[in-house]
Amino acid sequence: MKIGIITFWQSNDNYGQALQCFALQKQLISMGHTPFLIKYTPSHKVNKTSLTEKLWKLIQIYPIFRKLKNWQKAKEAKVFSLKNKQRKFEEFREMHILTNGIVYHGLSDIQNNPPEADCYLCGSDQVWSMLLDNDENQAFYLNFGKNETKRIAYAASFGRDIYPSELNSRLHNMLVRFDAVSVREKTGIDICAKVGIQAIDVLDPTLLLSIKEYSQVIERPSIDKKYFYTYSINVTSEKELCWNELLKYANKHGFASISTISSGYFIGREICSNTQYAYATILQWLGYIQNAEFVATTSFHGVAFCLILHTNFIYFPLKGIHSRGNSRVISLLESLGLHEKIFNGNMTIEQSIEYPIDWNMVDTKLSVK
Repeated sequence: MKIGIITFWQSNDNYGQALQCFALQKQLISMGHTPFLIKYTPSHKVNKTSLTEKLWKLIQIYPIFRKLKNWQKAKEAKVFSLKNKQRKFEEFREMHILTNGIVYHGLSDIQNNPPEADCYLCGSDQVWSMLLDNDENQAFYLNFGKNETKRIAYAASFGRDIYPSELNSRLHNMLVRFDAVSVREKTGIDICAKVGIQAIDVLDPTLLLSIKEYSQVIERPSIDKKYFYTYSINVTSEKELCWNELLKYANKHGFASISTISSGYFIGREICSNTQYAYATILQWLGYIQNAEFVATTSFHGVAFCLILHTNFIYFPLKGIHSRGNSRVISLLESLGLHEKIFNGNMTIEQSIEYPIDWNMVDTKLSVK
């Protein structure tokens, strides 16, 4: 079948986003299908309510302070954008991601000129975090194309434990058209059930490929000393990574420190001291993980690729308002009997890092999920 996949694709620094798309296409090709990425970009329409709110905030806030704040954000974004060019994400997409060559700008564009396919598929990633209070997001629920075209969700994520109740009827109307629905977290099953839709939970597509398949493209880093690797996202302070303790452990064992940051809810920042920051390409990023003595990460895909590549790791759950992203990682590690790799204060950093992993057991459990 010719399968059009709609997912997030535009990031220039989110490694998991790029690799979940890569892995899903590879898996579908191995099954005899012809997949392609649907490059969809919602249009940015501003409704009257949000404009009124913005004007009210503008009146209340000192204009000079607002300008300084925006100037600082713009400066950070510009610096980060320049460094991002080293990652070469666009080159990766051009070489490894199949598309139909069209970029769809907004819902009306994709509805008026839908991509030709036997099946539309949405997922993985947090595609259903794009809420239905904005009509432009209906594309992520496959509200385009012919009625007879099959519609499937694979490992779609809501990015939350509870869906806004006022949008439940809209969610039902979107999902009832699907031929099959699978989600990435068990909380997604509950959300679907509340609107009368049966769903199952499945593996993130990155976990569908074997270490052998990734090893064919991985680039080994040019570093001649032992190191630990930090991959962080949505972190504002080195304290959230218990950084001093990590460095103390690394120094004890003679490990150098290499770090990579990505943007999530906000732009990534170089917040850790005494580490070498690497703006790695996607294939180099895989190499840094595979060859590290251990990995410290706040990322689901950071953990996922440690599992795939058999690299020791420690996971630091996110704090505060971003903690809703922890459930999928905790659920995965608990299902594999690796709860001790989650740093929650019950064990020391050293105990958590050195907790042994039975890789045969991990491979076996992932293969039957």
